[in-house]
Amino acid sequence: MGSSARGVRKASTQQAGSSGVRQALGQLRERLERVGFDEDGVDRLVRHSGSLGFDEGLAALRLRPGADEPLAVLVRLFLARQTLPTAAVAGALEPVDVGELARAGLVTVSDGTVRTRFALQPFAGLLIASDRLASRMRPDHVLNVGPATRMVAALTVRRPTETALDFGTGSGVQAFLAARHCERVVGLDLNPRALRLARMNAELNGVENVEWREGNLFEPAGDERFGLVVANPPFIISPVNELAYRDGGLEGDLFSREVVVGAAGHLEEGGFATILCSWVTEPGGDGMKAPRSWLEGSGCDAWVLELVTDDPVRYAMRWNGSAGRRPEAVAAAAEHWVADYRARGIEAIASGAIILRKRSGPNWERFDHLAAEARGDAGEHLERVFAAQDLLLSMRDGRDLLKMRLAPAPGVKVLERRLPGGELERCRLTVEQGLPLSGRVPVEVAPVLARLDSRRTVADALVEVAGEVDALAAAAVPALRELVARGLLVAQPSG
Repeated sequence: MGSSARGVRKASTQQAGSSGVRQALGQLRERLERVGFDEDGVDRLVRHSGSLGFDEGLAALRLRPGADEPLAVLVRLFLARQTLPTAAVAGALEPVDVGELARAGLVTVSDGTVRTRFALQPFAGLLIASDRLASRMRPDHVLNVGPATRMVAALTVRRPTETALDFGTGSGVQAFLAARHCERVVGLDLNPRALRLARMNAELNGVENVEWREGNLFEPAGDERFGLVVANPPFIISPVNELAYRDGGLEGDLFSREVVVGAAGHLEEGGFATILCSWVTEPGGDGMKAPRSWLEGSGCDAWVLELVTDDPVRYAMRWNGSAGRRPEAVAAAAEHWVADYRARGIEAIASGAIILRKRSGPNWERFDHLAAEARGDAGEHLERVFAAQDLLLSMRDGRDLLKMRLAPAPGVKVLERRLPGGELERCRLTVEQGLPLSGRVPVEVAPVLARLDSRRTVADALVEVAGEVDALAAAAVPALRELVARGLLVAQPSG
């Protein structure tokens, strides 16, 4: 997450780093790559063939026989945050100049030892410097790569565009990922310390097409329009202004509203936005009520993905917990939050992602509960769902589906459960990559599903299974329509 809405500062695009620092950071990137300091390499080393948890493995790494090998030394330095002898670090980093890393602000050298000022995480082919979670965090704490970072990255459409905007850029992760498929990226944040760290991360990763701006909400973006907007902002509904990355500084869910409205207003025609946010809802109520009101007149199609809905106590406890903090301290910090929720009549808080697409004409809305994290990059799945909504809304009636040729989308699998005698008990579709949306298929429709390909229409498949179209149409049409809507079945060209 990035910074809150408090205050206004002048936009800043200055790039930092002397030639010596840039060279050292570039050499560091190359050295870490050579020794295997990537997600897989670090995970294998730390978890010790799966016998240890990650944090446990980090703590035990210095006890292992290979603790002085280059990869182990660098993991101990940058992830375990251990203070190590300068000679050991210099040997592991050869030919990187440790003094230049100190001038870059990444490490400190003192009394023959080296310690890192920031955690250095490998993620998606990047190296990201950030602060580590702790029981006490400074107000301008820069959050590390965590579940929210991964969620936004997975739920971003990765089509090439000219410009992209990363709102609440923090350490710069989403900006760097966008820079791979966008010509120019703007990273916004209110936290000047976050922007300094993002600039260093840009140097470390050799990214040159990102411009950094400091300021309040979308003001530094002016009237610009973007083909992509990503936002992992401080969306937590809190009554305090303690942590820039967490607390938006506005009452209730108003900060989330400002981000969603602002993102919609800065999209160009056809552009996509991915926004993490929280909104006040009612237990068992309409999950779209708040997002729908935010998006009225926005000119955007919207897909709301609810990840979780919490009662006030659970929500307050979750967002006041941190590494090493005792449960009693968490409950004490959460007490003020719960009292504020009760005073406002807040009974439930939903958290999730809102995916927008700017499109002229009548716009549609869709709401789904996402029970699990995305499986890898879900960008193509998102585009299938948006295309499917357009297609289904263009139909005159449900029976238009009978004329279509449908087939499972790429990477979709059919899972069946059968009784001992072979009778089909349950059938569903699932994805190898994308969004794990439920794709249940009525048992009587499963034989139809098995016949769907580019050669047959749905009507043809129904006739093959039941002898006539209408015998199964009442069950098959709504089931197949929902599988199309969820991006699990896709229309095939005719002929």
